Amino acid sequence: MKNITVNTNNPEKVYNMIIPEDYQKISLPYFKEWTEALDSGSYSQAKGQLCEIIPSIKGEVCSFCCLGILSEIQGRLTIEGRDGDAHHIHYLSNSNPNFSVFGTNGKFPKGITFKLNEFVTKVESLSHLNDIGVPFSEISKVIKEIWKEESLDNVQ
Repeated sequence: MKNITVNTNNPEKVYNMIIPEDYQKISLPYFKEWTEALDSGSYSQAKGQLCEIIPSIKGEVCSFCCLGILSEIQGRLTIEGRDGDAHHIHYLSNSNPNFSVFGTNGKFPKGITFKLNEFVTKVESLSHLNDIGVPFSEISKVIKEIWKEESLDNVQ
């Protein structure tokens, strides 16, 4: 088993992600662009929706969930904060190129588990990590441990 420490914005809540020894990384569309965006420090973090639109003096600005950043770099995030043709603002649509890999909420592959204080928790997706206060840089680390850049041979 491989154990990876995953920090939250609360130093008292540190998770351990457990990856089985025989786990094979899965190719992920937009892997490089997404992890670079998450690591960039250019996005403010929101919870519970892809994009939280906030009025400001300079006009409306958006805070993002980790999946909202993915939709944004794909050019799919609508002005209403939806992913392409999605009917809701909380998850990716089933037409998203990454839907076939992890569904609407960034579901982790079978066998990936998380522990908090030695107890297995119900952390099952990237959106859940985002909403429990895991910063984008740590979410990027999780993505890099679980998935890999999609080969150019698979890009259409």
